[in-house]
Amino acid sequence: MPRFTSSDGLSLHYEDEGDGLPLLCLAGLTRDHHDFDYVAPHLTGVRLIRPDYRGRGQSDWGPPETYAIPVEARDAVELLDHLGIERAAILGTSRGGLIAMVLAATAKDRLSCPASPSTTSARRSPRRGWRRFATISAAIRSGKPMPMRPRRSPPACRGSRASRPSAGSARHASSSAKARTD
Repeated sequence: MPRFTSSDGLSLHYEDEGDGLPLLCLAGLTRDHHDFDYVAPHLTGVRLIRPDYRGRGQSDWGPPETYAIPVEARDAVELLDHLGIERAAILGTSRGGLIAMVLAATAKDRLSCPASPSTTSARRSPRRGWRRFATISAAIRSGKPMPMRPRRSPPACRGSRASRPSAGSARHASSSAKARTD
């Protein structure tokens, strides 16, 4: 059970396996390192580093005020320091993606390739989710930023609100027309 001690004294758990490009996998808010169990076999040629955030999984609990994205980003950098890793690619989902963005803004010299996939496509279509992870895997191995596509709006959100009258505006228009004819 590998652990390291954070700068504020918490003992934090992590998993470290494989050889190759270091890939720091950051899970969602209430999740732990097991979030990446399904994708791990598909990520060949990487050193997979999967921490449990403070208060999650097998890590120690800290004071409530330390459960913040900047603190968890600091924990991630301290884990890289503990492992002697100068630069790592990051695969973040949900809160892990937010932590990756903080790292990109505050410690960009430590990142070789951030990738924050949407988790919704994997839930709706497992096949699409695996294709997305294959794209992420290729981007991580190449060291280039992951190609991002603009998100499509759900069908209910398509079209301009201005082009569709609301129920209230239709009522208002009919009452003003009636007033004009009276």
